Amino acid sequence: MNLPDELACLLREVPALSSAYLVGGCVRDSLLGIAHKDFDLEVYGVGYEVLARALSAHGRVDLVGKSFGVIKFTGQSGGQWDFSLPRRDSKISTGHKGRRNNKSAVCSEMIPITFAQSVTAFVSNRVVH
Repeated sequence: MNLPDELACLLREVPALSSAYLVGGCVRDSLLGIAHKDFDLEVYGVGYEVLARALSAHGRVDLVGKSFGVIKFTGQSGGQWDFSLPRRDSKISTGHKGRRNNKSAVCSEMIPITFAQSVTAFVSNRVVH
């Protein structure tokens, strides 16, 4: 996957991003061979304030989703990316708002799953046409 130069530089040079992983639509689109320009990253092993401080040294930080651990970042060249912390949501009632966020302050590691497990989970939760 080809990352924008500024994003690739951030990932190399900012220690707080040493455990950052691409997530979401850019991963799906890359697997499907579809062009993408939206990059979302999930960052492990740091807290919200530490991540915000580390990113603010390299561009503008908008703390738009603190309750969900989401930071909108705009780099010096204008590139925009969302950085988030790991969280678990629990379904507590019907509808898309019926969720409880169980975000911990710091999640230091990912639960390892295989590619086959993740694809199986993705397909089992969606109708594929």
